[in-house]
Amino acid sequence: MKITLKRISSWFLVIGAIFLILGLSGCKEKDDIEKTYNITYHLDGGQGLNLPVTFQTNDRLTLDSPQKAGYKFVGWYSNSDFSGEIVTEIICTCQKDLDLYAKWNEIYYLSLIGNGGQIEENTIEFTKDDEIILPIPTKNNANFIGWYSNSDFSGEMVTKIEKGTTNNVTFYAKWQDIYEVNFILNEGSLEIGNQMKFTEDDEIILPIPSKNNSLFKGWYQTIDFSGDVVTKIEKGTTHNITLYAKWERLYQLSYDANGGTMPDNYDTSYYLGEGKVLPIPTKNGYLFKGWSESPNHTIRVHFTIPISYEEDLDLTAVWEKQLYTINYVLGDEVFADKHQLFLAFFTDFYYYIVDYRQRENYLMDRGVNDLETFLSICGSYTGGAAGMGNVGNLLGQFYLRIDVGGNIDDQTADDGFIGYCLENNKYVEFVYFIQDFFYWWRLDEGYTNGPDDPEGTGSDFLASAWASVVDTAKFFYYDKDTLPSYFISKGHIPAFYDRIPYIVNLGENTFIYTYDWEEGLNLPTSLTMDGYTFVGWFDNENFEGDALEYLPTNIYHNITLYAKFVKNNNSKR
Repeated sequence: MKITLKRISSWFLVIGAIFLILGLSGCKEKDDIEKTYNITYHLDGGQGLNLPVTFQTNDRLTLDSPQKAGYKFVGWYSNSDFSGEIVTEIICTCQKDLDLYAKWNEIYYLSLIGNGGQIEENTIEFTKDDEIILPIPTKNNANFIGWYSNSDFSGEMVTKIEKGTTNNVTFYAKWQDIYEVNFILNEGSLEIGNQMKFTEDDEIILPIPSKNNSLFKGWYQTIDFSGDVVTKIEKGTTHNITLYAKWERLYQLSYDANGGTMPDNYDTSYYLGEGKVLPIPTKNGYLFKGWSESPNHTIRVHFTIPISYEEDLDLTAVWEKQLYTINYVLGDEVFADKHQLFLAFFTDFYYYIVDYRQRENYLMDRGVNDLETFLSICGSYTGGAAGMGNVGNLLGQFYLRIDVGGNIDDQTADDGFIGYCLENNKYVEFVYFIQDFFYWWRLDEGYTNGPDDPEGTGSDFLASAWASVVDTAKFFYYDKDTLPSYFISKGHIPAFYDRIPYIVNLGENTFIYTYDWEEGLNLPTSLTMDGYTFVGWFDNENFEGDALEYLPTNIYHNITLYAKFVKNNNSKR
């Protein structure tokens, strides 16, 4: 290869240029590295340790915190008014000196007076920028109530130091002592254990312990159970308490209902001296007679456990077959016999005088102080034609208004009891009946003469209130077979006793008042009553459903039957 001088010169030029560039570059980097800048710290009375005082471009320097007695260092700022962000390290590409300004907050002290309590720190530093949540101290056998600014705990409770506070603070811990109830269970047990805690502000209802085969009889403050039973710890108590559980031995009860059914809830234990009332089982058709201590009922029968017993018992129910009663309700103003009609008629007469006429004093002035005395007088016979004159003397003025030749339908309640009955639709058939009876009674007695048709003739029922009420009483006093002979021989009066209104004629039937649930019962169905037709027996007073002719078996309760009668068209009622 041929190398010319010209080509050699070109190579030297290139190589020289390269060295020039490298030389210039190296000089610039060397100049920058060697350039140093100053840092000036404005400590405002503080002292700094290990603070760098110079830096070079691209250095990364961490700034330490200075110290100042009584103050907390907030941070370094690049501005004297502390604007901008806090400077914690220098990372700078600038080429100038730096000024850094220390910002301080004054330190205040929180002093916590624990009053016997335990606190991790009794003194806590803070500045105006801090919000301090106060700690919760602890103290044996005491509840912490709160922190207070005053040693006497006056004022409000404090829970924190507010931000912006610029003074020292002292707080005092308030405590409430905790007391203990110690339970001596005497072999019993409590779910909560054998101890409870309380303060003087608490009212404690004492718990009920349990013990196998034992009845808890209460808590006592003495080991011998003297004194009163304690049921609660009273508010205001400020001392520890020990309580003793008293127990009573329980004995077990087992029951054999012997075909019966036990109630939903019953006791299966008792204690000595309790006198336990035993449960009452039920059994259809049977009456419970008590509990026997043996299955064959040969040992004592009880409804209660004798107070001297102290043993477990196996009890068997004793039963007796029960018969039920039948109540026959014949209806309003329908009666099984003449005596029932007498009682009803004169009972209403008594209350007419007492309540409607307001003349109770009239009766009492004459020795009639009650209904029983009144009925006795109305049923008394002293002999002779005027043998019931006491009735007339006592009641005549209240029976009817004398109206010779008048019409009985014109009588009013204010006139007398007869008018009261007609106005109130009571005993109407009987009123007309007794008017006819009175005519024939007076006729057969010989007090008057008249034809066999009494209407408008002969002795007038309204002519004498005394005679009318006396003969009404005589009607009830006599029976068909006990009339004086001259009435029987003439034959008019006896016939009246065969057609008394409201009296049911059973014919060959009888009322059976006992029901045997194993046998059932045929009911009397051939009832007759003057002016009415018997429809049948019903098991309800509204006569709903079908009439009954037979009571089936297996009815296990007392029975009420209602007789339904339908009035005939010719009835005056």
